[in-house]
Amino acid sequence: MTTTISEVTADNLNEYNQFISLQDNATFVDSFAWREVVEQIYGLRHYWYLAYENGKVSGSLALTLAKHPVFGTYLSTAPFASYGGFHAISTSAASCLLSKAEELCHKIKAGYVVLRHLNDFDSFSLPRDWQNDNSYAIYHIPLESDPNHFFKNHLRTKVRKKIIDAEKHQFYIKFGKHDLLPDFWYVISRSMRELGSPYHSFAYLDAVLKRFQESALIGVVYDENNNPAYCKLGIQNKKKVYSIHANSLLKYRHLNVGDYSQWLFIQECYNRGLSVIDMGRSLIESGNDVWKMKWRPERRPLSYWYYLPKGQQLPKLNQNNPKYRILIKTWQSLPLFLLQIIGPHLISGIL
Repeated sequence: MTTTISEVTADNLNEYNQFISLQDNATFVDSFAWREVVEQIYGLRHYWYLAYENGKVSGSLALTLAKHPVFGTYLSTAPFASYGGFHAISTSAASCLLSKAEELCHKIKAGYVVLRHLNDFDSFSLPRDWQNDNSYAIYHIPLESDPNHFFKNHLRTKVRKKIIDAEKHQFYIKFGKHDLLPDFWYVISRSMRELGSPYHSFAYLDAVLKRFQESALIGVVYDENNNPAYCKLGIQNKKKVYSIHANSLLKYRHLNVGDYSQWLFIQECYNRGLSVIDMGRSLIESGNDVWKMKWRPERRPLSYWYYLPKGQQLPKLNQNNPKYRILIKTWQSLPLFLLQIIGPHLISGIL
């Protein structure tokens, strides 16, 4: 059987969309709408391909080119997301798509390629110069029965107690769209500085809501004085919602605002008839991993396949890398207005 590779164009975009619609692990990042967000805000270059066998689509690969002063030049699937952008229904399609990624890497002189996906290729042996990094996972909360049953039977006593304790502080949540963007931006821009990490621009959030008008789920939690304390942005895809941005201000964390907000978000997902919450990725055994696991989700390992043409070691692009500690400390000390200007320029290369 001969496998051929073609670039995704206007002529075969319908074939691409139809193939993606049939993939169980396809996410919002596989949609052309997400590509348009990334292109509009950051002007990043994309390379999308389809694999064909006997005239039928058997795989897809959606790569984005990143250029960063610290992390270098590289190609990645699933820009600004956990996984997606690589699907194959045969080992031949997977092999040919990997070969295409190698060819592209050399052509544009990128440092490496990373394909982020769920571990769906157990029988597939990675070719030479490819390595697997399985240090990340995603977390799926199944929404079974009803919220009362979930609260009483799914959550542990310790988590229920934190939610009940947080209720004393009279937090409340609003769900909306563009009307909540100013308050969302207020929380996320400040909380990310507290963590020492750059964040996207206000224009990025605006573009996400415009491109995903019906499926975007945005919520802001307020204290008893109507001050924003926590924010969350998710995108629905079928019966699943993907949490892509969420954080709270440091001064509220000792009041268990994160646990309470998560519970309010779960209740809203029940109201919308959703069946699964994807809590996003975390580094296994990190603080975020511990926090997410207390909600008793299904933890699914991610496979990050790296093509390293020069035989270099796997990149360590996470908070445990000692060389980033100085950068984090510096970021936390800079004025907010300056971070809001330079942050989007830096994060555009951190896919």
